[in-house]
Amino acid sequence: MRQDLVRLEPAEVTSDALAGLDSLVVSTNGLAGDAAAVAAIRDFAEGGGNVLLTDTGVQLAPALVDGVSNEDVVVRTNSIGLNVYDRQHALAAGIRDIAYMNIEAATMGYRVTDSGNVPVWGIASDR
Repeated sequence: MRQDLVRLEPAEVTSDALAGLDSLVVSTNGLAGDAAAVAAIRDFAEGGGNVLLTDTGVQLAPALVDGVSNEDVVVRTNSIGLNVYDRQHALAAGIRDIAYMNIEAATMGYRVTDSGNVPVWGIASDR
């Protein structure tokens, strides 16, 4: 089934706007103070919708994932290459062995420093 991409501004994230979508990508923490939007996303996920939190959007994980706290959300700097993660962690359950994350700084809009590092948001692996 093909589905067109629909861009939603943070103020437009409502249950009605999410109805009929299969997946939602959240790449900003701009919704952090909007309890109604966060509730709409949680309801969407609990109703079977796919939610991908990326970049600063990972900061919404505590509001969306039971057992994840604000202290679990971390930001590190990584090289603009392969990002390795703990495949044994509960949040990585079901990820295929051939899957990996490749950081593409330019397409994410990050300025690459002389060190070649960019910010990488995630969930602490020791949690």
